[in-house]
Amino acid sequence: MENPVSLLNKLFNRPQAHSAAPHLLISFCNLPPHVARYSLAVMDGNTNAFYFLKADGVMAAEDIGITGIARTPDGGYALGIQSPNPRVVLLNHKLEFARSIALPQSHDIHSLITYDNALIVTATRSNEVYRLPLDSSDAEMIWSHPLSDGYLHLNCPMMWQNKLYVCAHRHPQLASTDRSAPDDESAAMGTIINCTDNRIVATGLQQPHSLMAYGDGAMIASSFGGDVYTLSPDDLHSDTTLNLRERTPHIIMPDYIRGIAFNDDTLYLGGSARRIVSRKQGVTRRYVDDPFSTLGDPRFHSNLYRINRANGQTESVINMTALGFDIYDIMPLPSLPDASQLLSQPEILRAQAFRNILTVQEMSLNEYARAQSAQMENQ
Repeated sequence: MENPVSLLNKLFNRPQAHSAAPHLLISFCNLPPHVARYSLAVMDGNTNAFYFLKADGVMAAEDIGITGIARTPDGGYALGIQSPNPRVVLLNHKLEFARSIALPQSHDIHSLITYDNALIVTATRSNEVYRLPLDSSDAEMIWSHPLSDGYLHLNCPMMWQNKLYVCAHRHPQLASTDRSAPDDESAAMGTIINCTDNRIVATGLQQPHSLMAYGDGAMIASSFGGDVYTLSPDDLHSDTTLNLRERTPHIIMPDYIRGIAFNDDTLYLGGSARRIVSRKQGVTRRYVDDPFSTLGDPRFHSNLYRINRANGQTESVINMTALGFDIYDIMPLPSLPDASQLLSQPEILRAQAFRNILTVQEMSLNEYARAQSAQMENQ
């Protein structure tokens, strides 16, 4: 009987890395609390090997994942912690825990960026943006959307020509406190907002994420549709709202695209799994909490895509399902952390966190899947 290591190596075969590929830091969100310690992965760009980062001191028992990643001026990193106790965690340049900044007023931290020696953090549930100076812990609210009774799902701040932009899942004129609309109905309300004058720059996006400066303009993922759009300076300056549904996407992918990184010649896109049930429906929101239970259905796989920037072609796809279903952010790393900071065989570590790995060793993968299906039917 094959052991789980060899099974996972077959199922999640890593393609050969490109010689110029960067190392990557990848965050995962929406994890069960007992698995959330495995929220941060490192990819070795030379070998495509993956590791979980130890990051002692980063995660607490009640946390459920890591959202945004930002590079700090001292060469370290800032992480948005998804938790009932929302906070930003700072790592040093060795990816070791440095300190934590509580931000309870944010309710739900998603994306963050560094600008002018401070962190710009989106408070997703309260429709606010905060500035956190890196030399103190004093948070200052710098923007709040006039809509006070709606759910916009703000995320992904971007500074472009010294102006702050954010994206939101729902158009401010249509948002309401009712979150029961099916995903495919609410998906068409996504916008980009210029926070200087609350102007809607673009609409027609499907649950947008990963707004960032790109070239002389910007790039954004229309996550639910799997589309990636680019915007020119004229698009961002225009007084006329752009409807991106009328524009051909720059890239089209089958997954829920969230998390973009790039170097001179390559784009890296995070493709999260499609949810088995929507968390907007008021029912169980997670996938089956097991990396083996949905291996046969590609809709429920997560992937890391490597795209050639010159021609837009996909050069490689790395299946990430055994590491996590929900990729949130991707950040290039100039070098790998010390080996003492890395946990090898991350797929096995995550499987062990769900159940005793001996269960997998005692039966074939098909038998295991049948057993899990029967267990679900009896629940």
